[in-house]
Amino acid sequence: MDSKVAKSLADKLGVTSPKIVRKASELNRLCDVRCTSGSLSNLGLNETSRTVMCIELAATSLHHHVDRKEAIRLAGVSKKIYISSYKTLESMLDLQQVHGMRDLAVQFGCIGAVDLARDILSRYKSDYITRSGSDNDIDFSKPMFTLAALYTVCRHQKVKVDKTKMVATAGVKRSTFDQTCTDLEKYATQLIGDNKKTGKGKQKYWLDDLEKSFEEEEESPIKKKKTETTSDESGATDDYEEWKRKILEGASAATRKK
Repeated sequence: MDSKVAKSLADKLGVTSPKIVRKASELNRLCDVRCTSGSLSNLGLNETSRTVMCIELAATSLHHHVDRKEAIRLAGVSKKIYISSYKTLESMLDLQQVHGMRDLAVQFGCIGAVDLARDILSRYKSDYITRSGSDNDIDFSKPMFTLAALYTVCRHQKVKVDKTKMVATAGVKRSTFDQTCTDLEKYATQLIGDNKKTGKGKQKYWLDDLEKSFEEEEESPIKKKKTETTSDESGATDDYEEWKRKILEGASAATRKK
């Protein structure tokens, strides 16, 4: 495609960086090598739509946000075709970006947020699929979702992270990142609220603490002396063990009823 037309499309997408425009041109030329005209036709792409996708791919690889709605409009294809073709081109051009939750957590010093962040993102994705019936129109593998989930957990846990750097790594506008965090907030509240409730886990810890208190008492010098003194008395030690057994059984039964 003519470079002037490509630059015009980039301008309409808000991409003014010469570096990104050059990268998009390189990707377009690489498409000519790796993608036959037949394969492009099968994807439902013409030169304009392919160029728009190359611009977005170039921008994303350089951590620059592109308005997806505007890109779809300029490409002149449906949202479904755009997303499907975009992912295919991304694969053909070896541009898939892998952003593992744990890797990003290590990068931002919040490894303790990983498990909750995964649960939050899982609930969010599940609810989205339930509402829309599909997840084809949204790419949950993008770092924005992973980082937003991590940031949301960190905010709840009062762990300081570099939000500005997170937004830059996510490759989106700050307002988009903030909105995603807001969307994830209710799931964080649910999960962290569930963890604070006195559930089975808490009940189990309470029972463990009770058993531990008996062990500590039995190991104390005073208890040992008392046990040695009374062990010669008929059934004294057996009575204590029977009493302890009943206390623990009663506590266990009460826990199961809750």
